[in-house]
Amino acid sequence: MAKGKKPPNQFLLSDIDPLSFLEVIEAYAAGATVEPDSPFQQMTAISFARVAEGAVYQHRANLPNGRVGEYTLRAQKLMENALAEACFSGGVHWTLAHVKSVSANEAESVRANLDLHDEEVRRNAARQCALILKEIAEAARRKGVKGRPPAASGDDKLALWDSMLLRDAVALVAPGKEGDRDAISEQIPTVARTYLRLGQLPWRGETLQDCVDIHSDRVRRRLDGLPKTTKDFRGFSIKRREQ
Repeated sequence: MAKGKKPPNQFLLSDIDPLSFLEVIEAYAAGATVEPDSPFQQMTAISFARVAEGAVYQHRANLPNGRVGEYTLRAQKLMENALAEACFSGGVHWTLAHVKSVSANEAESVRANLDLHDEEVRRNAARQCALILKEIAEAARRKGVKGRPPAASGDDKLALWDSMLLRDAVALVAPGKEGDRDAISEQIPTVARTYLRLGQLPWRGETLQDCVDIHSDRVRRRLDGLPKTTKDFRGFSIKRREQ
């Protein structure tokens, strides 16, 4: 390690390589049918954007010199578009639920069209994500990184979202508390609830609170398992442009 270079942030290290999702994302993007009970049904456009973000961050050292910013911006744009589409879809559903002048048949027709729109948004996000992952994989091979990550399991996917959830919980703590495990732990339910609303976590339990508690407990165990020598948990996969 070069003198003066900061050591890797343990909070950002993961055993899961986002490139391991490439094959399944490519298949979905190409139009593969997804079974109704498949865990893949839980993926959203935002989920695909998060995978792309994670891949750019984890493989930034393998990207061509001078092009890390380009891939960062592409992943950033994918996330911004996914968030915009999620806001649009959520707004339509909210309107249908609260506007009394819309008949039941009209509302059902709008929902059906919205479902088709949302599916196309997911497929397009998957296509953009797969393209980014494929280019990163090719860049890694050119740099001499041998082998290919094994295909990700359902547990791997959940662990990936848990890592992102924990990272976002750190971002919510007060300045100077980034290394305080108790402060981070308090923020975990807030982020878990947001992730559930965005469709990034599977449903567990009977009520929303049950679901939040189950996921929060699991992420807290992950936090407890991090090295005790870790002093600062700050970090994020992609730096957002300042508004």
